[in-house]
Amino acid sequence: DIYTRYKTGLTSTPPADKFHQIVSGLEQGVPAQVAAGLYNALRATVFRKYPLLELIENKLAAAGALGVELTGSGSALYALVQDADHGRNLDRRLRKSIGCPAWTCVAQAI
Repeated sequence: DIYTRYKTGLTSTPPADKFHQIVSGLEQGVPAQVAAGLYNALRATVFRKYPLLELIENKLAAAGALGVELTGSGSALYALVQDADHGRNLDRRLRKSIGCPAWTCVAQAI
């Protein structure tokens, strides 16, 4: 359903600088730079259909996420954090903010 609502077409590509920001941020170990490169072309389409996801994204950002983005066609959101402690703190703040359970997992890029 999301793909039929997407107007630009699936052949659109993210701006090249986004890719380079992520690669450079990973190479240099700078999570904020990786966050600046996050991109999902389906974002606006998904948020139009599921405004609750945009609300949760805003809550994650307000709780201190370095960056927030949708996975694929919007089945989940992920947040970039500085380290595991930052991730656990973000988890606590999100749960308090939304007032209901949320499934979270803190992972580390290698």
